[in-house]
Amino acid sequence: MFLKSRPTSRLTRKRRQDSPSTSTASELLVFEDSDLPQPSNLVVEPAKVKQYLQKLQVPEDQNVASCTKIVMCDSEIDYFNSDIQEELQRDFGISSFSISDKSPLNVDRIVTVYGTLQQTLIVAIYLAYLLNSKLNNFVEVEPFTLKSHNYHLDVLVEATPLEMDNLAARFPAQAIDYSNYNLNRNLHTATLSGDFLSLFNSLVYIFLRFSYHVYNVDANIKLLDVISVHEGDKLGNTDDEKQKKSENQNRVLSFIYSQSYLLSK
Repeated sequence: MFLKSRPTSRLTRKRRQDSPSTSTASELLVFEDSDLPQPSNLVVEPAKVKQYLQKLQVPEDQNVASCTKIVMCDSEIDYFNSDIQEELQRDFGISSFSISDKSPLNVDRIVTVYGTLQQTLIVAIYLAYLLNSKLNNFVEVEPFTLKSHNYHLDVLVEATPLEMDNLAARFPAQAIDYSNYNLNRNLHTATLSGDFLSLFNSLVYIFLRFSYHVYNVDANIKLLDVISVHEGDKLGNTDDEKQKKSENQNRVLSFIYSQSYLLSK
Protein backbone atom coordinates (compact mmCIF):
# COMPACT_ATOMS: atom_id res chain seq x y z
CA MET A 1 0.00 0.00 0.00
CA PHE A 2 1.38 3.36 -1.02
CA LEU A 3 0.88 6.51 0.98
CA LYS A 4 0.13 9.66 -0.93
CA SER A 5 2.32 12.58 -0.03
CA ARG A 6 0.57 15.64 1.27
CA PRO A 7 0.37 18.59 -1.08
CA THR A 8 2.92 21.14 -0.13
CA SER A 9 2.68 24.80 -0.93
CA ARG A 10 5.59 26.32 -2.81
CA LEU A 11 5.61 29.13 -0.28
CA THR A 12 6.14 26.82 2.67
CA ARG A 13 8.59 24.49 0.94
CA LYS A 14 12.12 24.86 2.20
CA ARG A 15 14.73 25.90 -0.31
CA ARG A 16 17.32 23.22 -0.97
CA GLN A 17 20.71 24.22 0.33
CA ASP A 18 23.43 24.67 -2.21
CA SER A 19 26.09 22.00 -2.17
CA PRO A 20 29.58 23.11 -1.09
CA SER A 21 31.27 24.93 -3.92
CA THR A 22 34.05 23.14 -5.73
CA SER A 23 36.78 24.63 -7.84
CA THR A 24 36.55 24.20 -11.57
CA ALA A 25 39.34 22.63 -13.56
CA SER A 26 40.52 26.01 -14.78
CA GLU A 27 40.59 27.36 -11.22
CA LEU A 28 42.71 24.41 -10.12
CA LEU A 29 45.20 24.91 -12.91
CA VAL A 30 45.64 28.67 -12.65
CA PHE A 31 47.21 30.17 -9.55
CA GLU A 32 47.50 33.76 -8.52
CA ASP A 33 50.78 35.48 -9.35
CA SER A 34 52.09 32.39 -11.16
CA ASP A 35 53.83 32.54 -14.50
CA LEU A 36 53.82 29.60 -16.85
CA PRO A 37 57.38 28.69 -17.85
CA GLN A 38 58.41 30.07 -21.18
CA PRO A 39 60.30 27.84 -23.64
CA SER A 40 63.21 30.25 -23.80
CA ASN A 41 63.82 29.79 -20.06
CA LEU A 42 63.84 26.00 -20.22
CA VAL A 43 66.90 25.48 -22.43
CA VAL A 44 70.35 26.54 -21.29
CA GLU A 45 72.28 28.74 -23.71
CA PRO A 46 74.96 27.10 -25.90
CA ALA A 47 77.67 29.40 -24.52
CA LYS A 48 77.00 28.21 -20.97
CA VAL A 49 77.04 24.58 -22.10
CA LYS A 50 80.42 25.05 -23.79
CA GLN A 51 81.83 26.77 -20.72
CA TYR A 52 80.60 23.95 -18.48
CA LEU A 53 81.86 21.14 -20.72
CA GLN A 54 85.32 22.66 -21.08
CA LYS A 55 85.77 22.25 -17.32
CA LEU A 56 85.46 18.46 -17.63
CA GLN A 57 88.87 16.81 -17.63
CA VAL A 58 90.41 13.47 -18.57
CA PRO A 59 93.65 12.56 -16.70
CA GLU A 60 96.56 13.89 -18.75
CA ASP A 61 98.26 10.51 -19.12
CA GLN A 62 95.02 9.05 -20.53
CA ASN A 63 94.14 11.92 -22.84
CA VAL A 64 95.45 10.23 -25.98
CA ALA A 65 94.47 10.60 -29.64
CA SER A 66 91.04 9.11 -30.12
CA CYS A 67 87.82 9.15 -32.09
CA THR A 68 84.18 8.75 -31.12
CA LYS A 69 81.42 7.52 -33.43
CA ILE A 70 77.88 8.78 -32.90
CA VAL A 71 74.75 7.46 -34.64
CA MET A 72 72.27 10.00 -35.99
CA CYS A 73 69.64 10.05 -38.71
CA ASP A 74 69.40 11.96 -42.00
CA SER A 75 67.16 14.72 -40.66
CA GLU A 76 69.51 15.36 -37.74
CA ILE A 77 72.58 15.43 -39.97
CA ASP A 78 71.04 18.22 -42.06
CA TYR A 79 71.55 20.54 -39.09
CA PHE A 80 75.31 20.08 -39.02
CA ASN A 81 76.36 22.24 -41.94
CA SER A 82 79.91 23.43 -42.55
CA ASP A 83 79.44 26.42 -40.20
CA ILE A 84 78.52 24.16 -37.27
CA GLN A 85 81.46 21.88 -38.02
CA GLU A 86 83.86 24.82 -38.10
CA GLU A 87 82.38 26.05 -34.82
CA LEU A 88 83.05 22.68 -33.18
CA GLN A 89 86.65 22.68 -34.37
CA ARG A 90 87.20 26.26 -33.26
CA ASP A 91 85.56 26.06 -29.83
CA PHE A 92 86.60 22.55 -28.79
CA GLY A 93 89.89 22.09 -30.65
CA ILE A 94 88.98 18.80 -32.35
CA SER A 95 91.13 17.86 -35.34
CA SER A 96 88.29 16.84 -37.68
CA PHE A 97 84.61 15.96 -37.96
CA SER A 98 83.31 13.50 -40.56
CA ILE A 99 79.87 12.26 -41.61
CA SER A 100 79.24 8.95 -43.35
CA ASP A 101 77.72 8.87 -46.83
CA LYS A 102 73.97 8.81 -47.21
CA SER A 103 72.36 5.45 -47.96
CA PRO A 104 69.22 5.29 -50.14
CA LEU A 105 67.66 2.53 -48.04
CA ASN A 106 68.80 3.43 -44.51
CA VAL A 107 68.32 6.60 -42.48
CA ASP A 108 71.34 6.07 -40.20
CA ARG A 109 74.38 8.31 -40.51
CA ILE A 110 77.58 7.99 -38.51
CA VAL A 111 79.34 11.08 -37.18
CA THR A 112 82.99 10.58 -36.26
CA VAL A 113 84.80 13.13 -34.09
CA TYR A 114 88.62 13.07 -34.10
CA GLY A 115 90.92 14.62 -31.50
CA THR A 116 92.12 13.84 -28.01
CA LEU A 117 89.89 11.64 -25.86
CA GLN A 118 88.78 14.64 -23.84
CA GLN A 119 87.95 16.71 -26.92
CA THR A 120 85.98 13.98 -28.69
CA LEU A 121 83.90 13.10 -25.62
CA ILE A 122 83.09 16.72 -24.84
CA VAL A 123 81.97 17.29 -28.43
CA ALA A 124 79.85 14.13 -28.26
CA ILE A 125 78.05 15.54 -25.22
CA TYR A 126 77.61 18.91 -26.91
CA LEU A 127 76.03 17.13 -29.88
CA ALA A 128 73.69 15.38 -27.44
CA TYR A 129 72.73 18.81 -26.09
CA LEU A 130 71.97 20.10 -29.60
CA LEU A 131 70.00 16.99 -30.57
CA ASN A 132 67.91 16.82 -27.41
CA SER A 133 67.27 20.47 -26.64
CA LYS A 134 66.98 21.95 -30.13
CA LEU A 135 66.49 19.49 -32.99
CA ASN A 136 64.21 16.99 -31.24
CA ASN A 137 62.58 19.31 -28.68
CA PHE A 138 59.28 19.69 -30.51
CA VAL A 139 56.97 20.50 -27.58
CA GLU A 140 59.49 22.86 -25.97
CA VAL A 141 58.27 22.40 -22.41
CA GLU A 142 60.82 19.89 -21.15
CA PRO A 143 63.75 21.57 -19.35
CA PHE A 144 67.27 21.09 -20.66
CA THR A 145 69.62 22.68 -18.17
CA LEU A 146 73.20 21.99 -17.09
CA LYS A 147 71.85 19.58 -14.45
CA SER A 148 68.99 17.96 -16.38
CA HIS A 149 69.04 14.16 -16.48
CA ASN A 150 67.09 13.77 -19.73
CA TYR A 151 69.96 13.90 -22.22
CA HIS A 152 70.74 10.79 -24.23
CA LEU A 153 73.31 9.87 -26.85
CA ASP A 154 73.86 6.91 -29.21
CA VAL A 155 77.52 5.91 -29.60
CA LEU A 156 79.12 2.95 -31.34
CA VAL A 157 81.24 0.62 -29.23
CA GLU A 158 83.47 -2.10 -30.67
CA ALA A 159 83.36 -4.95 -28.16
CA THR A 160 82.34 -8.58 -27.92
CA PRO A 161 78.84 -9.41 -26.64
CA LEU A 162 80.31 -10.68 -23.36
CA GLU A 163 82.33 -7.49 -22.92
CA MET A 164 79.19 -5.42 -23.50
CA ASP A 165 77.28 -7.51 -20.94
CA ASN A 166 80.01 -6.93 -18.36
CA LEU A 167 80.16 -3.24 -19.26
CA ALA A 168 76.41 -2.71 -18.88
CA ALA A 169 76.45 -4.50 -15.52
CA ARG A 170 78.58 -1.67 -14.12
CA PHE A 171 75.98 0.97 -14.98
CA PRO A 172 72.55 1.68 -13.47
CA ALA A 173 69.81 0.10 -15.59
CA GLN A 174 68.48 3.47 -16.75
CA ALA A 175 71.94 4.81 -17.70
CA ILE A 176 72.74 2.48 -20.62
CA ASP A 177 70.93 0.38 -23.18
CA TYR A 178 72.70 -1.44 -25.99
CA SER A 179 72.21 -3.77 -28.93
CA ASN A 180 74.17 -5.18 -31.83
CA TYR A 181 74.45 -2.64 -34.62
CA ASN A 182 73.07 -3.82 -37.97
CA LEU A 183 74.49 -7.33 -37.52
CA ASN A 184 78.08 -6.04 -37.59
CA ARG A 185 80.19 -8.50 -35.62
CA ASN A 186 81.34 -7.07 -32.26
CA LEU A 187 79.85 -3.65 -32.96
CA HIS A 188 77.14 -2.27 -30.69
CA THR A 189 75.15 0.89 -30.37
CA ALA A 190 75.04 2.07 -26.77
CA THR A 191 72.37 4.56 -25.74
CA LEU A 192 73.63 6.53 -22.75
CA SER A 193 71.29 8.63 -20.61
CA GLY A 194 71.83 11.17 -17.85
CA ASP A 195 73.10 14.67 -17.18
CA PHE A 196 76.28 16.12 -18.68
CA LEU A 197 78.56 14.91 -15.90
CA SER A 198 77.21 11.35 -15.84
CA LEU A 199 77.41 11.17 -19.65
CA PHE A 200 81.02 12.31 -19.54
CA ASN A 201 81.95 9.78 -16.84
CA SER A 202 80.20 7.00 -18.76
CA LEU A 203 81.98 7.89 -22.01
CA VAL A 204 85.37 8.08 -20.29
CA TYR A 205 84.81 4.69 -18.67
CA ILE A 206 83.83 3.12 -22.01
CA PHE A 207 86.44 4.62 -24.31
CA LEU A 208 89.35 4.11 -21.93
CA ARG A 209 88.58 0.39 -22.29
CA PHE A 210 87.38 0.11 -25.88
CA SER A 211 88.61 1.69 -29.09
CA TYR A 212 87.86 1.10 -32.76
CA HIS A 213 90.01 -1.41 -34.63
CA VAL A 214 87.97 -3.05 -37.39
CA TYR A 215 85.40 -0.25 -37.49
CA ASN A 216 87.68 2.77 -37.35
CA VAL A 217 86.76 3.22 -41.04
CA ASP A 218 83.09 3.81 -41.83
CA ALA A 219 83.34 1.70 -44.99
CA ASN A 220 83.73 -1.37 -42.75
CA ILE A 221 80.39 -0.72 -41.04
CA LYS A 222 77.50 -2.47 -42.76
CA LEU A 223 74.15 -0.68 -42.81
CA LEU A 224 71.12 -2.93 -43.20
CA ASP A 225 68.50 -1.80 -45.66
CA VAL A 226 65.39 -0.50 -43.95
CA ILE A 227 63.66 -1.33 -47.23
CA SER A 228 64.85 -4.50 -48.94
CA VAL A 229 66.10 -4.38 -52.50
CA HIS A 230 63.00 -6.14 -53.79
CA GLU A 231 60.67 -3.83 -51.88
CA GLY A 232 62.61 -0.87 -53.20
CA ASP A 233 61.94 -2.03 -56.75
CA LYS A 234 58.22 -2.07 -56.02
CA LEU A 235 58.20 1.55 -54.92
CA GLY A 236 58.29 2.63 -58.59
CA ASN A 237 56.64 1.23 -61.71
CA THR A 238 58.82 -0.64 -64.17
CA ASP A 239 58.60 0.05 -67.91
CA ASP A 240 56.52 -3.11 -68.42
CA GLU A 241 54.11 -2.09 -65.68
CA LYS A 242 53.77 1.40 -67.15
CA GLN A 243 52.97 -0.10 -70.58
CA LYS A 244 50.34 -2.45 -69.13
CA LYS A 245 48.83 0.42 -67.18
CA SER A 246 48.60 2.52 -70.35
CA GLU A 247 47.00 -0.35 -72.29
CA ASN A 248 44.41 -0.90 -69.55
CA GLN A 249 43.58 2.79 -69.48
CA ASN A 250 43.09 2.78 -73.26
CA ARG A 251 40.74 -0.20 -73.03
CA VAL A 252 38.67 1.51 -70.34
CA LEU A 253 38.46 4.73 -72.34
CA SER A 254 37.45 2.83 -75.51
CA PHE A 255 34.70 1.07 -73.60
CA ILE A 256 33.41 4.35 -72.15
CA TYR A 257 33.40 6.04 -75.55
CA SER A 258 31.58 3.12 -77.18
CA GLN A 259 28.91 3.07 -74.48
CA SER A 260 28.47 6.82 -74.71
CA TYR A 261 28.01 6.56 -78.47
CA LEU A 262 25.35 3.84 -78.13
CA LEU A 263 23.44 5.81 -75.50
CA SER A 264 23.43 8.94 -77.62
CA LYS A 265 21.47 7.17 -80.39
